Amino acid sequence: MLVATLVFLILGGRVIPGYGKRGVDVVQQRNGDEELIAQYIVLPASGAGVERARLVPGGASIWSLITRLQHGDAEAVLAREYDVPLDAIHAARAYYARHQVEIDAQIALVNAAFTN
Repeated sequence: MLVATLVFLILGGRVIPGYGKRGVDVVQQRNGDEELIAQYIVLPASGAGVERARLVPGGASIWSLITRLQHGDAEAVLAREYDVPLDAIHAARAYYARHQVEIDAQIALVNAAFTN
């Protein structure tokens, strides 16, 4: 199962023929993630890139949530602190999985601004 999950992540969520039921599970998970993203993630109307996405309600930036998750903060703690459902934090993780390069670049940019 770990190998199938890693292949799924590496291939950006595409289902690989021959993975049988796991492929069905992957499609169902992806559809669930899409619903969460549609419900809890919004881009600023200014035409900003995906790295500027925010959580609704509340407006927390996805990159800041991901930074905290990467530093070990628990999803439940973040949900309480930002006063959002746990599903909103799951949506942020799912969104990050789709836009990791752009969000990591935003995190690096912010970190560089504070270290220079």
